[in-house]
Amino acid sequence: MFNSRLLNNFLPALLWPVPYLIFKSWEINFFSAIIFIRLAIVVYCFLIREMPTKRAPTYQIIFAWIATFIPTLMNWQVNNELYGLVGEIIAVSGMVMFIFTCLELGKSFGVSPAKRSPVSSGIYSFIGHPMYWSHVVLEIGILVASPSKWNFAIAGVTWASYLLRAHWEKQLLSSESQLESGKLPLYAQNTSFMGQTH
Repeated sequence: MFNSRLLNNFLPALLWPVPYLIFKSWEINFFSAIIFIRLAIVVYCFLIREMPTKRAPTYQIIFAWIATFIPTLMNWQVNNELYGLVGEIIAVSGMVMFIFTCLELGKSFGVSPAKRSPVSSGIYSFIGHPMYWSHVVLEIGILVASPSKWNFAIAGVTWASYLLRAHWEKQLLSSESQLESGKLPLYAQNTSFMGQTH
């Protein structure tokens, strides 16, 4: 039991900040504050999450963990005060959405595709993958404030990874249910990246 908790909760919570500390050049600015808040929330979610009943293949787990750190490569360099202000407002909106999504997920939180207790209430009742959408909104805010070729390239790679991960998650959540009942349950139907599929 302790070993399971160690691998599922404590080890990810300890390892999650490491790439940020090693590869991120920390400066006191808005972007760093956003990353720090995200770090704290994710660590908390790792500590409280439940054991999955089914996991994705190893290559999907590795991909998900690598992909989730890619957005931190974006740079926050504001050259226009108006664009910077608008970008901050959009980014804060994304962060607020992220916080509500994490609270709604609770013990079902995960980085890589896995089957945990289904969540179909709150924000999950009317939009598919609000976690990904919250990051898209946040990253749009960064692009508005700091429009550079580098940031657009990182955003493009990141959004492509969201689509792929959403597809894998839907496959994982729906496979067993389709075999048993011939249709998808509500929580699997809601994993379309663009919203509900029913």
